[in-house]
Amino acid sequence: MKRKQKRQVKKYNRIFRRRVRRAEKLAYQTDRKHYIMNFGGRLHIITYSELKRLIKIRYFRKGTKIESLLQRTLYSTTKQYRRNSEIADEQKIKQNESKVNI
Repeated sequence: MKRKQKRQVKKYNRIFRRRVRRAEKLAYQTDRKHYIMNFGGRLHIITYSELKRLIKIRYFRKGTKIESLLQRTLYSTTKQYRRNSEIADEQKIKQNESKVNI
């Protein structure tokens, strides 16, 4: 590779790593799964509901399915983070089940 191409690849990798960190942070804060996609040569962090909205307003060609877009994602956050209230609710359910079993 030429020197200029190497610089461009390094820059892209640096931007991609930043977007991954930001997507993980957003996923933790919002409890939603975030995706990194390339729109118009730029990396965008987007959620499932935002993708549905873009399809609805015809940002993509007519007939584009969300499944095909999800296949083209460059990165998706691995897990959805749960809020403390959800964890507390699950613990209450387990406690009630254990009382019933006794």
